[in-house]
Amino acid sequence: MKILSVLAVFAGFLHFTNQSAAQVEYVRVCDTYGVGFFYLPGTEKCYRPADGQIRYETADGTVVTETALAARVRDVESDAAISNALEDPDLVQGERFGVRVNWGAAGSQNAAGITGSVVLGENLFGETGRLTGSGGIGFTGGRAGGRAGMQLTW
Repeated sequence: MKILSVLAVFAGFLHFTNQSAAQVEYVRVCDTYGVGFFYLPGTEKCYRPADGQIRYETADGTVVTETALAARVRDVESDAAISNALEDPDLVQGERFGVRVNWGAAGSQNAAGITGSVVLGENLFGETGRLTGSGGIGFTGGRAGGRAGMQLTW
């Protein structure tokens, strides 16, 4: 009988403490800027996890920025797109020079590039052997990248 009384008192205590505890809102939805935004805890800034975009209001209007991680991902995608746009022209026997215009993409970034190749020497080893030099430059947004190289074939 004593055990039932203790359990009843304990259950009543749990019920009372549960009713008086304030609910905690862990994630607040921010519908000011559209679907997918949430408030950053302790701020009035809205964050969209899908792309790292942050938006908030100031006296001068809406500020649109991104997280440091989102900026680094965008930079890596830009660099990869530039790299993809820097393929050399294919020079076959008898050709001495070539130019190639390329487009490259990575993630959400696109880049354009121009590359060139020139034969620097042929028949370096008697009847065989060719030395070719090549290089290029690519652009995307405010970023640029380049490459240069040499190839010895026989």
